[in-house]
Amino acid sequence: MKKYLFLSIIFSSSLYAETLHLDPYQIEIYQNKSFIISTSQVNLNKKGSLDISFPASKNVENAVVSIENLSCNILFERENKVENKEIKKLKEKLKFFYLLLETKQAEKEAFKRIDIDKSDIEKIYQKYNKLLKEIDNLKKQIETLKEKLHTVQDYIGKSLEISYKCSMPTKSYIKAFSPVNISGYQEYVISGYTDKKKIKIDNILVLKNHTNITFKNVSLKYHSFMKNPSIEPPSFNRPIYRTFQKAIVAAAPTSVYKETFSKSFFYISNVSLPKKETIKVNVSSNIYPADFSIYIDGYATVTPFLMAKFKADKNLPASFNSKFFIDGLFLGKGRIKAIEKGKENKVFFGEDVLFNVRKEKIEDKFKRISLNKIKHTVKWKYFLKNNHKTGVQVTIVDKLPNETPEKDIRYISDIQWSKHTADGKVIWKIFLKPNQEMNFSFGYIETYKIKE
Repeated sequence: MKKYLFLSIIFSSSLYAETLHLDPYQIEIYQNKSFIISTSQVNLNKKGSLDISFPASKNVENAVVSIENLSCNILFERENKVENKEIKKLKEKLKFFYLLLETKQAEKEAFKRIDIDKSDIEKIYQKYNKLLKEIDNLKKQIETLKEKLHTVQDYIGKSLEISYKCSMPTKSYIKAFSPVNISGYQEYVISGYTDKKKIKIDNILVLKNHTNITFKNVSLKYHSFMKNPSIEPPSFNRPIYRTFQKAIVAAAPTSVYKETFSKSFFYISNVSLPKKETIKVNVSSNIYPADFSIYIDGYATVTPFLMAKFKADKNLPASFNSKFFIDGLFLGKGRIKAIEKGKENKVFFGEDVLFNVRKEKIEDKFKRISLNKIKHTVKWKYFLKNNHKTGVQVTIVDKLPNETPEKDIRYISDIQWSKHTADGKVIWKIFLKPNQEMNFSFGYIETYKIKE
């Protein structure tokens, strides 16, 4: 295993001589949880004990410690309650500064009760100003110490005492897998190029380091799914309850898309994540051939949306953080649905202003055809015009009522639709040449009985 070094200017090499500190080398981020993997190499006897610590750990119950060599086993582990010497020194120093600040603030209050002679006013004023500066300086020193204490506490994490047994003396890596307060989500930049018939998807990972540790040159695995704590499926007869949830570097990060038997993830190396900061890492940039066409949602807004269809070579999760561009023009921000590998995917680029569409209801009348029977006729008409210099494929999607035992329905359309589904969805696919206009009507005639 390659040894990854954790660098920090505030620590000396001899600081953790008594405790083996595991260095972080990989961060694993899921949509709902994050973990850090830390390791360090050590010489092990056939039997012995070690004090180890690993960064960012708040609760050792949620951490997993292991020895890489399979001939070694951890027999016992418990949290070491002995406070680290560096943390103890910082706390004592902080306590001293708080007492000193309390003394200086008491001196400040004493000034208010002094009877000042006019001849001494300048001298008193200078002393008072000097005291105020000392108080201000003490407050700054306290804040600096507090920040350093938090950093050391995060870096050291929890200390564990472990006892182990090996079949023979060996040199091996001790590894810890523990939760870490780092969050990440994906955002996309989706760019459509109608002249080139291509779509470009820039996949960007936004990382927020909530800890007081600066991670330098670590590797990162980003899993685009939620971490499920279940190891096996629930019992078949067990009730199901579902919950729903409302995505300065030392070296340039490089990423690789990987797939396992059941999951996919992005592996990013050379990531540096400063403490309490947010960074963006370009995970991947992909260009795919795309077919651009017009999609009209006649059932809702009757808007001609520009749509691109394409096939991707990797799975990409849905995101509410996406920026859309078409032919270099920024359209806005929005949501993108999950992109599935090997399947036809759709991305929309807002309204196509060079295509005109209008829908009007042209007939809605009732006619009695017998003593207890009514015929209801409803018709709409579409007015289409392609103002593009090229021909365009148009998909129109609308809705018609479904037939029921009480109502007999006959559907009508000037042109043949491509599909009419059981849920009432009707789809027309037509091609309009440059500057071509087209009108057609459609609707239904329903016949039903009425009570006299």
